[in-house]
Amino acid sequence: MIASSFDWPAIVRTLTDQTLAASLRRLDPLIASQLVDLDLWLFDYQHRMLRSVRTGEEQRPGALEDSAPIRSVTSLEHHGERLGFATAVQFDNEDEGADGNALGHLAPLLAAAVTTSNRFTDTIAVARRRRELSLAAELHWSLLPPTRFTLGPYTVTAAIEPAYETGGDVFDFAEHDGHLVLAVLDVMGHGLQAALVSSAALAGLRRARRGGLALVDIAAEVDLVVKSLPSRHFVSAVLADLDLASGQGTYLSAGHLAPLVVSRGEVRELEVRPTLPLGVTIGTAGSSPVLGRFQIHSDETLILYSDGIIENQLTDSGQPGGYDHFAQLLAATLSAPGGPGHAAREVIEALLEFTGPELRDDATLLMVQIH
Repeated sequence: MIASSFDWPAIVRTLTDQTLAASLRRLDPLIASQLVDLDLWLFDYQHRMLRSVRTGEEQRPGALEDSAPIRSVTSLEHHGERLGFATAVQFDNEDEGADGNALGHLAPLLAAAVTTSNRFTDTIAVARRRRELSLAAELHWSLLPPTRFTLGPYTVTAAIEPAYETGGDVFDFAEHDGHLVLAVLDVMGHGLQAALVSSAALAGLRRARRGGLALVDIAAEVDLVVKSLPSRHFVSAVLADLDLASGQGTYLSAGHLAPLVVSRGEVRELEVRPTLPLGVTIGTAGSSPVLGRFQIHSDETLILYSDGIIENQLTDSGQPGGYDHFAQLLAATLSAPGGPGHAAREVIEALLEFTGPELRDDATLLMVQIH
């Protein structure tokens, strides 16, 4: 039974007419018959810590869930993006219309409010940072899509490190007309200049994609954008277009590592023809990526990634992790029991255990799983 004692129209008005912090305060009398001490706890950029919107207190996710006997805890998700948790003390009363899952029914509205509020308030951005972002990272996180997204049987997860000092890597994805278009771009260099180039390249990619262009033409548009910039940077890129109805897709690589498909613990690399990165011309020759085709089925995963994934080194031995170690991490993570979770983040965390937290190059991972 839905908690009929709640005044749902008033709750919706409160969440849409007020800032997030003000909404929580104004919700108190509207839900007091069943819930008190309502709070929202939002993940940081690395999903390692949660911060309270009301008090600013920090908790690790496990510690927060351990408090469930005292407080009700429910996940905050919007289109699969794991934003954090909602907590409250929930009454077990027997009044007519009471609902033992009142917080669970309220959670989707709270998640939607968090997502929409992020466009006009700094409350969410402040809660998500455990330390100061570099200027390049501030620019990137303002442009990047969510790091987790679900659509029917498809789950998209992404992760980028170092999260607070990103440089030349960006990822992107968007659904339109039954297709999911994905991209990982890697700009030569680090710091603010690389971030400016990658941001311009990302804008060019989105403009071309939203104009209905095919992958090869999208790559050509990004190539023109990078060449028009005064800097001498170039961009390697891997793009994919997945038909959500059939699982069939096309892909291309411009000076970038080939996509991977993981199936039942086996990792295979899609074939790509070597070509120049975008923004590069040697003589009269420029980048000329060739379109390839792939098919993914249920319980298979498409992987796009940057070279930082395999080039970062062990802090002790100085030996690179390499492709083989990355493939082992993918196979182990994607074969683990349970739901899709946040697979990209889990792989990145395993990588950091291997390399240590100091990465010499950005490591970016974008994954599409079918369940």
